[in-house]
Amino acid sequence: MHERTDASERRKASIHQGVKQNLKNILQHELIGLNCEVVDATNKSIVGIKGKIIDETMKTVVMKQERTDAKVNDASGVQARPSKHIGKGAIVFKKGSQFRLVLNDKKVIVKGDHLVSRPEDRIKKKVKKW
Repeated sequence: MHERTDASERRKASIHQGVKQNLKNILQHELIGLNCEVVDATNKSIVGIKGKIIDETMKTVVMKQERTDAKVNDASGVQARPSKHIGKGAIVFKKGSQFRLVLNDKKVIVKGDHLVSRPEDRIKKKVKKW
């Protein structure tokens, strides 16, 4: 019985010290700092937003969008202005969205519906096959 207790304590300690993030357990890890792109959403105006996740709440993620060049010429030769929202935090609802997350140069698409919960609770929760 003593060995079993030691093994469970070691397992708990390794969880708290930080288990390596990988594609299989990404739902149970911190998302802040990961590069992300919205690939599908019920609100089609947010599809294509790319950036780094800078904050996460129960129902949203906040992404700092990537900057682009200030002067962009399209096929007609007209200078297009970049979006005024680039560089600011874009708030995206998790529910109804799909995210492409980049982890260790590998990409995975995650349904936002699987992410809807408080981040600290999601980390503790056991995830059924997704």
